[in-house]
Amino acid sequence: MRQRYRRYLRPLTRSPRGPIIHLSPPEILLSGFLGLGMLGACLLKLPGMHQQGLSWLSALFTATSAVTVTGLSVTPLSDFTLAGQTIVLILIQLGGLGFMTIAALSLVMLGQRLPMHQTSLLREALNRSSSREIGRLLKIITAFALTLELAGASLLALD
Repeated sequence: MRQRYRRYLRPLTRSPRGPIIHLSPPEILLSGFLGLGMLGACLLKLPGMHQQGLSWLSALFTATSAVTVTGLSVTPLSDFTLAGQTIVLILIQLGGLGFMTIAALSLVMLGQRLPMHQTSLLREALNRSSSREIGRLLKIITAFALTLELAGASLLALD
């Protein structure tokens, strides 16, 4: 039984060619979203992020809601300070575009090739069967999202 769950206890090992991840792509995506939610909750729990202070459960709920882009919050976002609102905004961006998309886009923009394990993760995250056009698709996704966000922000600024 212990052999079966060994990869969860030590998901990363080293080899002469670099690190080897023993988790499947969906498990890596899930752990990434869980990690982002926990990190966001810890950041929202810091003093000065909320005007009255925030409980751990409310911070976790707000951070998870931001990462999964559901838009739910226990307290109004206007009760957060500017720093707290910025944290929520970053969590929404990371969740909306997907942390794998952002990481891979960073590598593509720097002119690096994606490693094979990251390409398979990205194929899984973007629901693609071929890894040929992933770099082009990443640029299109990012440009489309930023264009829509800028258009929305411009419309809101008119009010």
